[in-house]
Amino acid sequence: QDITERKMAEERVAFQASLLDQVRNAVIATDFDGRIIYWNRFAESLYQWKAEEVLGQKIKDTIIPLDNRSAQEDLVEEILAQGYREYECLARRKNGSLFPSSHAFSTICDNRGRRIGIVSVSNDLTERKRVEQDLREAKERAESATKAKSEFLANMSHEIRTPMNAVIGFTGLLLNTNIDPVQRDYIETIRSSGDCFDLIECLEGSINMVAEAAARKGLTLSYEVKPTVPRYLLGDLTRLGQVLVNLLGNAVKFTEKGFVRVDVSALPVEDGYEIQFQVKDSGIGISQDRMSRL
Repeated sequence: QDITERKMAEERVAFQASLLDQVRNAVIATDFDGRIIYWNRFAESLYQWKAEEVLGQKIKDTIIPLDNRSAQEDLVEEILAQGYREYECLARRKNGSLFPSSHAFSTICDNRGRRIGIVSVSNDLTERKRVEQDLREAKERAESATKAKSEFLANMSHEIRTPMNAVIGFTGLLLNTNIDPVQRDYIETIRSSGDCFDLIECLEGSINMVAEAAARKGLTLSYEVKPTVPRYLLGDLTRLGQVLVNLLGNAVKFTEKGFVRVDVSALPVEDGYEIQFQVKDSGIGISQDRMSRL
């Protein structure tokens, strides 16, 4: 009897099996009763069972943890209905240890197109889950640090402004008394120094106050200061901060996606600059019939 065709088929199957042994994924095939019919070399490495130990065994008695076995029948039904299913779960090694794993399930067919079982391609997610956890913890630490910085700056601003208000108030009283020109110059210097503040610190402090609410919505917060704007200004830092926080808070509240941005520009005037602040966002805006209420 000529067995050339059968030998060619056997060689083809052996070649395909050798290819599957080279991939860096665990490839496991079962029939519809859950019995293992194929177990590649990487599956041996990942799950610690040799192929000869598990072939013919039920899949639920090997890699599936005890508390996940009840979900196996539902998963099989989903795979049969959809033909394909991706799934993440805990998997079990031979020594009983559990690890997070990803699985891509597909149905397999014979030469006549009849479905005869299910194949799973799986990976160990331990490293990816660790990286994700590290990123979450880093994000939480960064948010916590930002919040702590904002609270510290707010508290320090309050603590500093209280004595400074007294200093500025009394210098104003001194300026109304009989003093010589040199004393007046010194006192005016003290008063102007008390009213001076850093514009960048004011902007960043105001933005930090709404940063957490913006982060929950995935909004981008930013600011842009034109080169012509002086960094150090004379004015009421507390009141300016209140106005900016109110505008930024409303912008974040009524913006579901996109951005909130503060633009600062300056126009030269007779004795200095007129500083203009614009809070822009990609939110719903204000309807025309309500503009007159501003």
